[in-house]
Amino acid sequence: MQTPELALHLPGTFAWEPVFAHDNTASAAPATIRAELPRTTTFRLRPFDAALRAAVRAQADASPSVVAAADDAAPRAFAVVSAAATLRGAPVSELSATMQDLVACAHAHTERTEATLGGHKQTYVVPPRAALRLYQRTFRAAGVVYRSDAVAAAPGPDEAVDIALAVRQVAFVRDLEVVCGGAAAPLPPGRVVELAGGDGDLNVGADGRHVWLVPVYTFDAAEAASGFELADRGTHRVLRAVHDAAMPLRITELVLFRGAHRERASGTDTLEWEGMTNDINGGQSDECLYLMWKTHPAPNRPMY
Repeated sequence: MQTPELALHLPGTFAWEPVFAHDNTASAAPATIRAELPRTTTFRLRPFDAALRAAVRAQADASPSVVAAADDAAPRAFAVVSAAATLRGAPVSELSATMQDLVACAHAHTERTEATLGGHKQTYVVPPRAALRLYQRTFRAAGVVYRSDAVAAAPGPDEAVDIALAVRQVAFVRDLEVVCGGAAAPLPPGRVVELAGGDGDLNVGADGRHVWLVPVYTFDAAEAASGFELADRGTHRVLRAVHDAAMPLRITELVLFRGAHRERASGTDTLEWEGMTNDINGGQSDECLYLMWKTHPAPNRPMY
């Protein structure tokens, strides 16, 4: 279920921060000093989430129709689709990789500190009775720190940076609706499709009957399914939603995988499908059939 994009803005700043000092004021001889300052990118989830929640709250207050209606106490989640930094209205190419890291870390709900190749490496000669102080040009925003290659002996002025975010409210899968129909039945909208474009009909038209699965969505992560399992009910096998509050991930997207038994959906990891049921056909067919899903972290407290 695709929800509308929400445009948000977070403030950031380029500043010259003190990172290195050598005091040679007590010496009558010059001092040779080697300074190595790596270029690093750091992402911290908690302050970024807090800033994102505040921005969403402000946007919802200004345009309530943009954010889907729900109980104020319901834990909602928002996925970051893209991020771009601008300085005085122009794109900051220096921050392109940092913005990509921000999107990746926010999507994976992980934190990261990465020291990249390069950085500032230079030998300095500090005169007698003098001191050396170095300042590194550093970008900071909520949860994001980027230390650049630029180093100077005197600080320059701070520069305001705008981070434009495109985010979507996450729709979670709460359950499945089973839709049955005869030979002439129309395909139900929003049904779960087969990964490779194959038949998404669980019954594959046998005896003129069709069976499709249609996800039931919610914006409340507390109601969302953490998995699906097969259960026997007499002569039938049924898919049952699992709601495990201890699980950090909730289902957002479903797909069917149909293939020969020898295939066993072995490529699901590379296809970014994070979970799957046992074989729905249970060996009663020449084909195996699995329900697979993607997930998103459930927020640990209301978004706003």
